[in-house]
Amino acid sequence: MSLSGLRRWLLAQALLWVPALIALPWTISAVSSRGGAAEGLPASWLFAVWGGAAGTSYVVLWFVLGAGRRVADFVTLLRFVGLLAVTFFIWRAGGPTWGLWAACVAVVCADLLDGYVARRFGGSDSGAVLDMETDQLTTLALAILLHAVCGVGAWVLLLPGFRYLYILFLLPMGIPVHDPKPRDGDNRRAKYICAAMMVLMLIGLMPTVADATRSAVCGVAVLLLAWSYVSDVVFLVRRAPTG
Repeated sequence: MSLSGLRRWLLAQALLWVPALIALPWTISAVSSRGGAAEGLPASWLFAVWGGAAGTSYVVLWFVLGAGRRVADFVTLLRFVGLLAVTFFIWRAGGPTWGLWAACVAVVCADLLDGYVARRFGGSDSGAVLDMETDQLTTLALAILLHAVCGVGAWVLLLPGFRYLYILFLLPMGIPVHDPKPRDGDNRRAKYICAAMMVLMLIGLMPTVADATRSAVCGVAVLLLAWSYVSDVVFLVRRAPTG
């Protein structure tokens, strides 16, 4: 795993996705107002841009990490491919059906499978980073669906945005933003909050959930994640070497 290459990749991701997330609500509105969407959804090219950017960045990450030496890496790769597929079908359908929602739940829960495979057959530092960045892309995809398909306010895009702002703030300080366990090797709190966030986002994506409920559960997810990132930033800045 090339740490310098990984840092460059992380910086490129942040510089790509922060402006993209800022522009997304206006892009959706503009495409819809020009009749380029069905039932208020952006045209298929908008998904192609997102999917192409995510897929390309994932391929680059795979080579930067030197992934593919462990069985768990391929399970994580399949999780990402499944994420692209289920996102595409939900987007094309104009919203999640129960079948598509169940597929989305399966993709999210597959995170448990690659963790089990890593423990059973051996993991690696690069595999842990690959898993963390796949989680981030899952958060990105679900947040985009919640906003573009389910009508949750643009603020839900803060869920993936927090990670990119975290990178932009800490990377210039030399703090290892790639570390899945930044607090002295302990990431239990972050894992619990990530799991809670995924559950809340999946509730928001359920086909029969009222709009008010979607917004409420997503709001809780934003508050939880904001608290987690702020807490980590304060901890890491206080521990950062000075001079």
